[in-house]
Amino acid sequence: MKNRIIALLLLVASLCVLTACASSRSASTPQEANSVPQVDYTNRGYDDRPASMGIGYLQAEMPDIERSSSSASSSTSINPDELHTDSMSNDYSSKIIYSAVADVETIVFDEAIEMVYELLSTNNGFIESSFISGKDYTQSYYGYQTYRRAEFELRIPRDRFFQITNNLSELGNVTSLRTSADNITMQFFDSESRLSSLRVQEERLLTMLERADTVTEMLDIETSLMQVRYSIESLTSTLQNWQSQVDYSTLTIYLREVQTLTETKPPEVLGYWEEIRAGLAVTISGMGRFFSELFKWAAIYSPIIGIVLIVFIVVIVATRSARRKRLVEAVSAQDVSTDT
Repeated sequence: MKNRIIALLLLVASLCVLTACASSRSASTPQEANSVPQVDYTNRGYDDRPASMGIGYLQAEMPDIERSSSSASSSTSINPDELHTDSMSNDYSSKIIYSAVADVETIVFDEAIEMVYELLSTNNGFIESSFISGKDYTQSYYGYQTYRRAEFELRIPRDRFFQITNNLSELGNVTSLRTSADNITMQFFDSESRLSSLRVQEERLLTMLERADTVTEMLDIETSLMQVRYSIESLTSTLQNWQSQVDYSTLTIYLREVQTLTETKPPEVLGYWEEIRAGLAVTISGMGRFFSELFKWAAIYSPIIGIVLIVFIVVIVATRSARRKRLVEAVSAQDVSTDT
């Protein structure tokens, strides 16, 4: 009996030792698994790539460039006013293109032209295009009244634009003024963000080009680099053009020389007899202008009119003489016939 108890105790002790060993192995297994070195495929350098990779490798790497550029743009807060440090920078947070078209009448045409040039010099503007038509020599030679006209397309600094458009009455009688504003803020800053992303892609492609091992990889990278640089140049040109239009607003002036300025005041409400009086005054004034123009026309063409009158009188006199002669001959013939 005693031997059986001792054997049972030894069996229990051996079972405990086996259980402890099994638990120690299971506890050490995760550590060993974690101690196994793993290959970091996401952070590997360009020197670890296989030499046989060409276009497929470039296509696999380009999404990484896109992700890195997008993460960089999303993680960094960009102030739109700090993106430009060159000549495109300004102090405005909004990008609005202002333009205006004005029709102006003037009696003193030469003075109005000089005022346009003075307006540009005092406000640091410049003429983008201009056209001035002088008097018609043919019409002036024959005594007709001729009027001159001019067209100016001016570029005015943005901070002076509204001040100038509100004071156009100094040039003459402003018959119409049309102003427009084109807000391109969203398009402008979206294009700047795209430009920043393209520049990041350009830097990454240059790095890849330095580490390229095969000619195929170099050609693929250079093709992608050429496309990226073309997009950069196109966006840069567009942004510069937009910024120029934002900094300098466009003002188009149509200047016309007239004899009488157009009445721009609202018409007065007239009574019955006042309307008759006003209409009669307009009729008399029109008749006066008609006879004045008629007398001027007759004076100008008096030599031709005189020649025509002389010819007309000669023809009438000759016709009457011939008729009288035929009548005398007919009467004499009749007398002769009665005598016989």
